[in-house]
Amino acid sequence: MTVLDAIRALAARGYGVEAERVLEMLRQRLYGDYLQTSAIFDERMNVLSALSDPNDYAGPGSGYRMTPQRRAEVAQVRQVWTPAVLAEEQLHAAGCVRLTPAGPARQGTRADEVVVGLSPAFGVEIWVALNGMTVGELLRQVLAGIEEEGLASRLVRVHSSIDLGLIGWTAAQLSGSGVSIGLQAKGTALIHRADLPPLGNLELFSIAPRVTPELYRGLGRNAARYAKGTSVEPLLLPESSEPLGPKYHARVVQLVAVERRLSRTDDPEELEVSWPT
Repeated sequence: MTVLDAIRALAARGYGVEAERVLEMLRQRLYGDYLQTSAIFDERMNVLSALSDPNDYAGPGSGYRMTPQRRAEVAQVRQVWTPAVLAEEQLHAAGCVRLTPAGPARQGTRADEVVVGLSPAFGVEIWVALNGMTVGELLRQVLAGIEEEGLASRLVRVHSSIDLGLIGWTAAQLSGSGVSIGLQAKGTALIHRADLPPLGNLELFSIAPRVTPELYRGLGRNAARYAKGTSVEPLLLPESSEPLGPKYHARVVQLVAVERRLSRTDDPEELEVSWPT
């Protein structure tokens, strides 16, 4: 197929405006003007580029200024998202898990334990992950997976970093088995081992919106199996053609800002977990 075939198909199925637009883009492509740096199409499909619209900037006040109408249009862009929305989104799940400080994190001596390292805001100001799960349910699934394999778990909070690799690596250094799980409040997770570099890991869930409760439980099981030296099960994220950037980018920026605000230079801290009745 060529772009002309696509134009014909659009026109034949009633998408006349779209067909005309794509045809005009094709025509402008033949001219080549739109390939210029920072070239754009205006409302009438004319190309504005360094060739067709030369730079006439003459200092402060002479550049482009939005009209009040255009500013209102930009302000009402769909999927607009503000920090207030994040606060409201998190509020309904506050207190879904209790993580009580229990002193400085100790060096483990048990070969049958997996240490779970939590990010600074996990269960403090962030209560809902990007996949819609509460951090309490997320943590419950991970701990259940470890328990299913007959191993013990221990929780530590890593205050000094919001980087998932460093959170997991720090927890691995404290683990008696040398194996750990790192969890960020937004839902990204990994399995780490003490002999690996900080940015290395055994398994990684980097796309938090796609991680299911079953996968978190499987991550706990696999971490326990690594600690025992037995075979692990492959864990695959569900496939989707959904573009994640537009839907989650603003949330991620705000959640990371919260994590960064709560991070400090303190040493890792032992945590005791309890669940509200």
